Amino acid sequence: SLNGIASRVLPRLDALYSEIEPCIVLVQGDTTSAFCAALAGFHRRIVVAHVEAGLRSYNRFHPYPEESNRRMIGAVADLHLAPTRRSAENLLREGVPRSDIVITGNTAVDSLLEALRMKGLDGRLPPGDLKLRGDGRLVLITVHRRESWADGASEGPLPIDEIFGAISSAAREHANVDFVYPVHRNPR
Repeated sequence: SLNGIASRVLPRLDALYSEIEPCIVLVQGDTTSAFCAALAGFHRRIVVAHVEAGLRSYNRFHPYPEESNRRMIGAVADLHLAPTRRSAENLLREGVPRSDIVITGNTAVDSLLEALRMKGLDGRLPPGDLKLRGDGRLVLITVHRRESWADGASEGPLPIDEIFGAISSAAREHANVDFVYPVHRNPR
């Protein structure tokens, strides 16, 4: 559970920070463990820098719990590394001093572009077990937000069913494009 994660992570990070005495804690993202890392650093008066700062939906339950984690990390961060101008503007509206905000770009996009520039990569997937059938174009899919995997308490189709229904329609319409979904672990 989210509370279980927090109750295990906070004391371990506190002990680690006590042992290594970092001068800065660099936190990326909006997970509960990222919030715990920021909070443990703040409690020890260690400078906290937040990568992906300023992303906002302004609905604390969407994405859940990430939107609230973003805001709570922002409350204890000293340096806000915003991916976009819009993210920086969100932070300014929330009262973060301009001097504490740096627009960095999107780390996921930048990492992908850097990987594609690496020697030997031409923008196609490396050889392996994955058998591609299309014309070389690729749609990379990620579905990992908790709200996508709702427990069905609300009426109607699950969000994940709607997402994959839309992907299925797109794949049928664009049969010469490969759709790849690298599944990562999810409690459901």
